[in-house]
Amino acid sequence: MYKSFMKNARKVNIYLAEFSFNLARNAENIHRKLYIDYLKMLDGNIRREKKEIYVCQICGNVEIGKLPFSCPICDHDKKFFKKIES
Repeated sequence: MYKSFMKNARKVNIYLAEFSFNLARNAENIHRKLYIDYLKMLDGNIRREKKEIYVCQICGNVEIGKLPFSCPICDHDKKFFKKIES
């Protein structure tokens, strides 16, 4: 989905939109991995140990357990992460 969005944005020379769609695509890859891990835990009736969850307010990247110095997806400072209560 994001690849076609990026292609369309590139066609009409809206490079900021292309960049934004690329960030979203990268963050969605992280979300997919987390979703798969949680489904496996649910299937195995395994409880997740309590860890802090941080979400980048710029690109939507999710970090579990540790707040990074900067976002590995969009490279924004850690101040752009919001701690989610779990």
